[in-house]
Amino acid sequence: MVLFYAPACSEQKKAPADPCLDNPTDPACVVCVAPIAGDTDCDGLVLQTEDRPACANRNPVRDVYFGDLHVHTTFSFDAGAYDNVLLPEDAYAFAKGQPVLLPPLDESGKGTRTAQLDRPLDFTAVTDHGEFLGEIGLCTTPGSAAYDSATCVQYRDPADNGAFQFGTQLANPDPVRLTALCGDDGTGCQAMAQQRWQTMQAAAEAAYDRTEACNFTAFPAYEYTNTELVSNLHRNVVFRNDRVPTLPVTYYEASEPHLLWQQLDTQCNQADTGCEVLVIPHNSNLSNGRLFAPTYPEGSTPEDEASLAALRQRMEPLAEIFQHKGASECRV
Repeated sequence: MVLFYAPACSEQKKAPADPCLDNPTDPACVVCVAPIAGDTDCDGLVLQTEDRPACANRNPVRDVYFGDLHVHTTFSFDAGAYDNVLLPEDAYAFAKGQPVLLPPLDESGKGTRTAQLDRPLDFTAVTDHGEFLGEIGLCTTPGSAAYDSATCVQYRDPADNGAFQFGTQLANPDPVRLTALCGDDGTGCQAMAQQRWQTMQAAAEAAYDRTEACNFTAFPAYEYTNTELVSNLHRNVVFRNDRVPTLPVTYYEASEPHLLWQQLDTQCNQADTGCEVLVIPHNSNLSNGRLFAPTYPEGSTPEDEASLAALRQRMEPLAEIFQHKGASECRV
């Protein structure tokens, strides 16, 4: 769905071990393969993973783009509890410069404050929490099987703290889904979670500018919400294109970060479907110093640790420094 930038061939040739050194037009050289219209040999900087027009304005020495890779809507258990009633499509509209209505809500449930960006963004990923996608969907959809349950009624109660109600469950080192909502086997929330995940993908696709203007890029994405022992070990999981796993890999399937990397690598990068994924650690100011700790499963050999470190380096080469509600660097 989107484009990733690769080093220019002149930069590649500075690396003596680079496989493109002697034969830069070899199909094995990803930087040089499939040049886009008007390019010859290694002049192309953009690798396309889809059939679409090339961007009309391309700068061979790169441009600076501004965007947001950490955005929540009413689909998230925390944002929804704070009266965020905006949908993923609204979040992309806001990123593209359109006004949206924010809380407090009026009697009809609409926001009463208008927010609008002075300068539209170039790219955005809506990263609603993968955890509780189904549960919150059931709790906020009248007529659903769980809508009138005590858990859902409590979540919707303005006098209660729904974010705390759900969020504290993610501090459990051995997380178990809410049986009252999802059934004893946890599958009762799966259909709603899949429906909302598909809605998130559709919103990204609808917002993505596929014309030659290339004015806006939207990434399918979600947030992995590991809060083990009340430490923020969250990650934003961003996909390169519209080939994504059927459901997000969440804290319930991957109770440790290394399990997230391994499962995403298996389901995406190694799946031979064209899926590619980038994992971005959440800003670290609530992680109690644990977000970047080099931890390994019990019984790991030095070889296991080296392999896991290499996987981590490949899966999450970036780190979030700042988000709207906080930064990694702070002073008391």
